[in-house]
Amino acid sequence: MPVWLTQIPGLGVWLGEQWAKYVGHPGAIGELVQLVSGSNIGNIYRGVLVVGASAFQSFLTLLFMLITLFFVYRDGENSSRSSIISANASCRCAGNASRASCH
Repeated sequence: MPVWLTQIPGLGVWLGEQWAKYVGHPGAIGELVQLVSGSNIGNIYRGVLVVGASAFQSFLTLLFMLITLFFVYRDGENSSRSSIISANASCRCAGNASRASCH
């Protein structure tokens, strides 16, 4: 039993007795949780795991999206310029037959 619990003015003695009665033995907190939640503790546990995993997956997706956008905005102009140059180079290599589709 925590010492500070019994030192609370007016309620300390009563709280100490309640602690000893309901939570004083090993496994008492688990028993209280079982009483409160009943047989639903497994479902609650699985639900919390699913929500936590979904939140973590969403966080990772957002993180990688922000990293990608950072590099696109930082190097976007150079990337678009180089893709246009490479497209023009491929049209020149293809010859006169496909020039209509290049422009």
